Amino acid sequence: ARAYDWFEKAAAQGNATAKMCLALLLLYGEGVAHDEVRARALLEEAASAGQPAAMFHLGEMYRRGQGVAGSASDAETWLRRAAARGHVKALLSLVWLFTSGPEPEPNTAAALCRQAAELGDGEAQYELAQFYLAGRGVPVDAVEAARWMSKAAEQGVTAALERLGALYAEGLGLPRDFEAAADWFQRAAVRGDVNALYHLGSLQLSGLGMPRDPRAARAQYRKAAKLGSGAACLQLGILYATGQDVTQNFATAASWYAQAAARGVIAGRYNLAFLNLRGLGVPQDAKLGLKLLEEAAEAGMVQAALALHEQFSAGTYVPADAEAAARWLLRAAEMGSGDAARMLVAMLDRGDPRAPPAERVGELLERAAAQGDAAVQAALALWYLEGKHGERDEALAARWFERAARGGNAFAQARMGDVLATGTGVKTDLAAAAVWYERAALQGHAGATLALTTMSLAAGSDSTDLAELFKLWLAGAGQGDALAQRMVGDFYLRNVGVDPSLSEAQRMAEAQRWLAAAAAQGNTAAMVMLGGLILQNAGESARFPEAVELFRRAATQGSADGEYNLGVCLRRGLGVAIDNQAAEQCYRSAAQRNNVSAQLALGDLIAQSAKSDVERLEAARWYRLAADQGNAPARERLQQMQGRA
Repeated sequence: ARAYDWFEKAAAQGNATAKMCLALLLLYGEGVAHDEVRARALLEEAASAGQPAAMFHLGEMYRRGQGVAGSASDAETWLRRAAARGHVKALLSLVWLFTSGPEPEPNTAAALCRQAAELGDGEAQYELAQFYLAGRGVPVDAVEAARWMSKAAEQGVTAALERLGALYAEGLGLPRDFEAAADWFQRAAVRGDVNALYHLGSLQLSGLGMPRDPRAARAQYRKAAKLGSGAACLQLGILYATGQDVTQNFATAASWYAQAAARGVIAGRYNLAFLNLRGLGVPQDAKLGLKLLEEAAEAGMVQAALALHEQFSAGTYVPADAEAAARWLLRAAEMGSGDAARMLVAMLDRGDPRAPPAERVGELLERAAAQGDAAVQAALALWYLEGKHGERDEALAARWFERAARGGNAFAQARMGDVLATGTGVKTDLAAAAVWYERAALQGHAGATLALTTMSLAAGSDSTDLAELFKLWLAGAGQGDALAQRMVGDFYLRNVGVDPSLSEAQRMAEAQRWLAAAAAQGNTAAMVMLGGLILQNAGESARFPEAVELFRRAATQGSADGEYNLGVCLRRGLGVAIDNQAAEQCYRSAAQRNNVSAQLALGDLIAQSAKSDVERLEAARWYRLAADQGNAPARERLQQMQGRA
């Protein structure tokens, strides 16, 4: 009040600074009645007299709409005048002006922010760092962001202290250093920064940059929660719900989740929903649980929408409702969930009437793929390649397979190999195909390893390359993959890529071991190969029935090779009584499925007992089918029959 009196006397004599100070007392009602009208008049007088601070405060009145109708143009005019006279905070206010409103100008804002930062304003330095982190008006540059954040922190800007700690913890623009992160968090925490308190708790809980101390961590979380941190409330809820370093207590967890939800943390509402659904720490209330999940989903939480889909699908805690399940799955996809978009594709594939129109599913799949999820990109590529629900586009499929493959998706890498090997939508390039097959094979993709093996054997690759392929197969076989086990057995049989110091007996023993492992998992090719290996060893005739059983199992599972070999055993009495009628049935079934050996054998069987032209014609038909596939003996027999005719 006494200051007001002296400012009043000075202002009456025309002192512009006194008018500005008097206006601020009136504007904020300090020691005098609040009077925005007179405050504005005094600021205009002082600003017109060239007082920079008056220009700044007048510009702020227009920017904020305080005591005057908001006006971006008037605010810019006065703030620029103040900035031109060296008022740094006016530059920062211009930054706020150009980052707000319906049409923000990030480039202008960033340039003004840099100008203020270079003049040494700590708050501007902090904001410029944020510009670089977000890529607003400047390219994303974590190193430059860290440089300006460090300058702001050195000037004691509390938010910068906390953010610099986060940059050290994340290794963003700076070497990852948890001790340095803890130091900066502590500096900010002393000043009451709630985020710093939360981060300190996380470091203490995990023992990063400081000794692990769960009790101290919970204390930090409680301090942060008391200051309004919803994230800290959520973390406390998780600790008590999981019983991590504390006695599990669902009631306490529910209390913390509720506090997190009250502070706007959607995950608090989501976690609380499941406690209500299951009756953990609170009375079981499926209706309330469902309501909380719906609120979380409406607030934009994809996991909540997916959870609702799951709840209505399974009907565990709420009545099953296929319509509601489909509706929430669609909602999750519309919120950007790639998994949900892929599930919608599966609904279309199985002809589910609740699936959205194919065009809509395609849009959602493409939108999710554009976010960079390699698995979704691979699904979109398959969508275009198969063309089951829209126009087939091989070129577009190839582009999406490549994006997914470069993102590390093994399925896409293998399919990219197929695309390049067959020239589907792109120019054929076997060398590039081999590169993609190898990348997929290194991730354990059995199909890619098989393709790579086939290419290498066809190209006559040297022993070093084949040894590397064998290692890939052996790694997969050791993990239990049936195809890999079968291929390892095959490599031992061929004596390709395996240890050259092994004797033939050792190789055969290893081949049998791996083929038996694959056969036990239902691999029909391994069954046939193992059966054939047993039959080749005449000294193991006691095991011939075992071979017959392997062929029978393979045939039952649809293997034409299994049927043919079973027919051979029945025809020759290998491990089973001779039965020409059953042998013919096996040959015929395999021959009808285009097994060349069976076609030849069936032709021989019919020709040997043929008594009529009809029977001889049938034998000739089977020989012709085998000959057309390049079988030389069948061609010779056919020529002999034609000569006799």
